[in-house]
Amino acid sequence: MTASDRTDRYDAEVAVSIRSLFELTSRIDERVKLLFETSSKTDDKFNQIMKCQNEIMQRVTALESKNGTEIKKSVEELNNRVRTIETQVQSIDFITKGHQTRWDKIMDNGMKLLVAIAAAFIIWRAGW
Repeated sequence: MTASDRTDRYDAEVAVSIRSLFELTSRIDERVKLLFETSSKTDDKFNQIMKCQNEIMQRVTALESKNGTEIKKSVEELNNRVRTIETQVQSIDFITKGHQTRWDKIMDNGMKLLVAIAAAFIIWRAGW
């Protein structure tokens, strides 16, 4: 083998090594990129979870700061208001029913009066 053959063979081996090294670095770059994207998604999910946890903690803190007796008083006040509104609605319903029966009686008596007038007219016309 001559020196030129050795050099060509060495250059070919170096070229193959460089090509395989380039392919290896390309695969490593792709994997690093994939890991970075996955890490970003994980960070976003973690941030959302932390935000939800903070909101829940604020709600729990607000609920714990209130006294149970205050809540009971508020519920009792609301019950009293509902009862008052129910009685008002019942009284309004009673009043409207009273007016309705009054108008029904007026209409009934009016119809009876019209029938009596019509009967009197017919009797008068018949000459009885």
